[in-house]
Amino acid sequence: MINIRCCAQSDYSLARRAQSIRRRQRAVDGSSKMALRGGSSSRVLQRAIWHGAPREVAEWWTLNKGQRRAVGRMFTHVFGHELRLEVSRELVSSDVCRTDEEVLECPERWRSGLEAKGWKK
Repeated sequence: MINIRCCAQSDYSLARRAQSIRRRQRAVDGSSKMALRGGSSSRVLQRAIWHGAPREVAEWWTLNKGQRRAVGRMFTHVFGHELRLEVSRELVSSDVCRTDEEVLECPERWRSGLEAKGWKK
């Protein structure tokens, strides 16, 4: 389960929407297809108004391995949302996502890969 920590009060609705989308995705017979209103799989996850600089919206998960800590975060981006994987406060990977499906799939892929290498909650 993804626990989303909201980073700004104005972005609370965005974090709740991401949780809702994740619940709908799990409800669709275990497949990776999403149940979205309108039936479109390319629907864009709405973000706060772009103010010219990225702003943290949510923290998806945190994993630990020894003294190291990996965090999956979501930021606003001019083209949608930027997902960042940080290990020990250093940026390891970053993806800009335009659709709901990409926003949900990317942090899950990173988390699964880290857990397979021994990272724990």
